[in-house]
Amino acid sequence: MRRQRPWQQHQPPFTYELQVSGDTTTVICHGRIVSNTAENLKQLVKPMISEVRRIVLDLSDVSYVDSAGLGYAVALIEPVSVPTSFSTCAR
Repeated sequence: MRRQRPWQQHQPPFTYELQVSGDTTTVICHGRIVSNTAENLKQLVKPMISEVRRIVLDLSDVSYVDSAGLGYAVALIEPVSVPTSFSTCAR
C-alpha cells in the first residue's frame, strides 16, 4: 500500500466566507486550494474584480496550495487594474 504524503491525506474541502467592510471585500479561504477546487475560487473572485474597490484574499486557514491553485491565484491578479486593488494575506 502506498503511503500518503501529509498534503494528500484527507483534508477539508475548499470553503470560503465573505466579509464586506466599506469598499473592501475579504474572501476568507479554508481548506485546500488544489486543481479540483481552484476553479471555485476563480469563479467566486473574478466577477468581483469589476464590482469592488479592494479585494483581500485571506489564506491564513488554507492548509495547502498546489501549483494549479497558485496558478489560479496569479491569474486572478493579472486582470486587476486601477481602481481595484487585490492583495493576499496569510500567517
